[in-house]
Amino acid sequence: ILDWFHLAMRLQHLTQVASTMSSDTPERAAAKVVIVEEVERLRWRLWNGKARDAGISLDRIRGVMHQFRGEADGRRSVA
Repeated sequence: ILDWFHLAMRLQHLTQVASTMSSDTPERAAAKVVIVEEVERLRWRLWNGKARDAGISLDRIRGVMHQFRGEADGRRSVA
């Protein structure tokens, strides 16, 4: 069962990850702005019961993610 609190925490994490994305080119900078704005909009939509509209935000995020394909994610293995 996923409750609103935990969903909001996951979206907060997603906002933090999006804010650390590279913006070394104008295309990436624009895509980063879209992603950060849409994650916030997604959080608002879900919190306010607009789950059907959440798909719009997800589609917009998917539409610009190709700008970051191949970028190192910065995570390190602890093994």
